[in-house]
Amino acid sequence: MSMLHKVLVFLVALTLADRVCAQVPSSLLLMSDTTWRSKNMMAFVGGDAGIASNAVDVFFLEKSILGGHIHREYVDALLEDMPNRSRVGYSANAQLELLNFRDTLLGRPNLGFKAAFSTNYHGYASFQPTAFETVFTGNSAARAQSQELGPLNVQSQSWQKVGFGLFNKNTLSGLTLSLVEGQSYRNLQAESALLYTSAMADTLRLDVVGSYDRSDTTRKGWANGSGVGACIDFDYNLLLDNGKRIVSFSARNLGFVVWNQASEAYTINSSTDWLGLDVSNWLNGNTDSLSMPEWSDSLNVSRNQSSMLKPLPATFHMRYLHKWKENRYWETGFVYTPNHAAVPMVYIGLTHHVGRNLWLSERVNYGGYGAVSVGAEVQWMSAKSWFIRAGTSQLDGWVLSVAGGRNAYLNLGKNF
Repeated sequence: MSMLHKVLVFLVALTLADRVCAQVPSSLLLMSDTTWRSKNMMAFVGGDAGIASNAVDVFFLEKSILGGHIHREYVDALLEDMPNRSRVGYSANAQLELLNFRDTLLGRPNLGFKAAFSTNYHGYASFQPTAFETVFTGNSAARAQSQELGPLNVQSQSWQKVGFGLFNKNTLSGLTLSLVEGQSYRNLQAESALLYTSAMADTLRLDVVGSYDRSDTTRKGWANGSGVGACIDFDYNLLLDNGKRIVSFSARNLGFVVWNQASEAYTINSSTDWLGLDVSNWLNGNTDSLSMPEWSDSLNVSRNQSSMLKPLPATFHMRYLHKWKENRYWETGFVYTPNHAAVPMVYIGLTHHVGRNLWLSERVNYGGYGAVSVGAEVQWMSAKSWFIRAGTSQLDGWVLSVAGGRNAYLNLGKNF
């Protein structure tokens, strides 16, 4: 694997998908010095990337993505503690956003205009430990019995969006309506996947009930035009006690994509038998060739090729900020991405004002695609024009190989 390939894989799979960084930065809402609002415009550029799991750890994820050997004993140790509802999820995002503070819109001086562009990637898998065991250790432990591998849910999406909207210059509440370009969509749902292994392991039977949808496979690459749609992003920030307490609610990617006519939808209700490889005649010298495995199929797979409407992976975030001392505040909230794998993520954190326009934060999280994690963040705004925000909601993933994921985010802002 080339160094460039490794770097690209690392950037795409740094690790969370639970995007605490998606809301308006807290320091911009709580900072007493608001001279930056008097500027004509503020531009933000940034991104985040992450992967998290409640079933496998950073060591396993790194070996799976970058390559390497995983010992059987390590897999067995993972299986011992693997929950019945195992999950793994990833996300990556890069965005450019412009906020216009200069102009007055619709006769309202507090109303500003905003524009945004982003490229987005999101995916997840929800699986049973039996499926993990069969894939990574084989089916020898399940001889003379049937083993349920489902339910299994796997989805991945990638899309780009360009949007325009309005925002309140005092509270930074706003609404953006975006045109969405769908790049790729894959969705597998197996309600049941029953695997039978005979006592001699010479016969296998797999019964599957489920569905598989995918977008146009003839279109490749970034922004390939496989679909078109729309979505809204919004933030509502309610400032209480002269800004000492803030309640925020936001939503991202609340919308849909209509994938083009070359999209495919499969409905699966099938039974497949493998009756083994007959080598007896070859061993006896009666033939110099081997008979190929005999398959006996009872397939009921329907295929429909047409356009299809699918929702984007929307994310909802609610938080409460409380400035309880002049130089510090605490916050709590939850993030939810409704799908077959993620659970609501809850968090609580503390932020300290340690210098001129410099804020340091620590946070404890639970949920999303992972389990318990610890995060850290730094926010800084210069006296003139620059803003920097960087952090991770899974700091433990950068120092412990047994952590359940890793992520990082970075935002740069500048006033003009």
